[in-house]
Amino acid sequence: MEPMMAGLECEGLSPWLARDRLSEMVSAYLKGYGITRLAAEVREVAALGPGWADDVAERVFGLLTHRDFCYLGRSRVEGYRRPVVEAFRGRVERGEPLVLFYDLGGGYHASLRRDWRELMFRVGLGEWFVLSQIGRFLDRLQRFYLPGAEFRIVIDNLCAWAVNDIPIARTEAYVSQFRRLIAAVRLERVVGLLVESEVLDWGDYAEAVERELRVVEVGPITNQEKANVERFLGRACDGSEAEWRVARYRAAGRVSDRLIAPWITGPRLTQRASDRTLCFRPFPGGDSRIQAGQVGLVLDGDGELRPVLVTDRNVDRLRWVSLDPPPPLPAEVGVVMVGMSGPAASG
Repeated sequence: MEPMMAGLECEGLSPWLARDRLSEMVSAYLKGYGITRLAAEVREVAALGPGWADDVAERVFGLLTHRDFCYLGRSRVEGYRRPVVEAFRGRVERGEPLVLFYDLGGGYHASLRRDWRELMFRVGLGEWFVLSQIGRFLDRLQRFYLPGAEFRIVIDNLCAWAVNDIPIARTEAYVSQFRRLIAAVRLERVVGLLVESEVLDWGDYAEAVERELRVVEVGPITNQEKANVERFLGRACDGSEAEWRVARYRAAGRVSDRLIAPWITGPRLTQRASDRTLCFRPFPGGDSRIQAGQVGLVLDGDGELRPVLVTDRNVDRLRWVSLDPPPPLPAEVGVVMVGMSGPAASG
C-alpha cells in the first residue's frame, strides 16, 4: 500500500525542487534522533554490594521514567517502582546487562483508509524511532552502568492470527524486515525480537484460546470499539462479529501473557501503560501504539517538524507528501510521510 499522499506544491519552486528541500529538512531533523552507536562489547564490572546495587537500580528506574521515555507523571510512576527496581537489582549485583521486554504489537499496522482495507505488513519510520528511543536510553544508561542493557521486542503475532485471522506468513515477513532494520542501524547486539510464532506451538495456542473463550464475557460494544476492531481486522464487520472479535482478543491476550511468561525474564514495557506494565515512548513525545497506524512527520506553521501517529482518524486533516528515506534513515524504512496544512489529497 502507498500512503495517501500528494506532491508538494510551493510557490515559485518546481515540485521536484520543493520535494528536495523538504527532504533536506527531514534529514536535518532526524539527525537529531539518529541511532546511537553503542559500545561494541559489553563492559563488565565487579560484583556489587546490595546497597550500591540498590542505588544503581533506582537510578535506572529514574532514567526509564524520564519524560523522554515515559509520559506518566511522578506520582503515577510510583506504583511501578518496586517491581521494576527489584527486577534490576539482582542483575546489577552480578554486574550483568539488564534485560527489558517491550511489546510492539502483532507484526503489522492497521490501515489508514476509512474502508479499513490494506493492512500494512512493513516496517517504517515508527520502528526506526523505536530503535532510536532504545538507543538513546541505552547510551544514557551506559554512562553510569557499564554493562548496559538489552531490549527484547515482543511481537504477539499468534494473538493477531487467533483474533483477526492475520496470516502468520505475513507477520513473519514483517519480523524479517524488522530484523534487517535492526541490523542496518547496528543494534543487533542489544536489540532482539521475541516472536510468539517462533517460540510457541500454534496448535496449543489455538486450543488454549478456545478454552479461555468459555470464561470470557463481553457485552455490547461502542461504535468506537467496533471501529477499532475493523481497523485491525482490515475490513468492515457487523456488531455481532465485532463483539465476537473483542471476546477473542481478551481470551488471546490472557493466553499470550500466560504462554510467553517463561521467556519474559525482566520488566515488561508497553507503549501505553497498563496496570502491570510501565510505558516506554515509541517516538519522541509519543504516547500511542504505533501499530494503530503509521508514524509520520508534521510540518507546523512555524516550519518545525514533529513526529505524529497517523491513523484513519487524522489522515484527512493534512496534506501528505511521500518521500524516499533521507539520511540518516536506511532504505529499510521505505517511504516517509510528511504532513502539511491544506486540503488532503490522494495520489
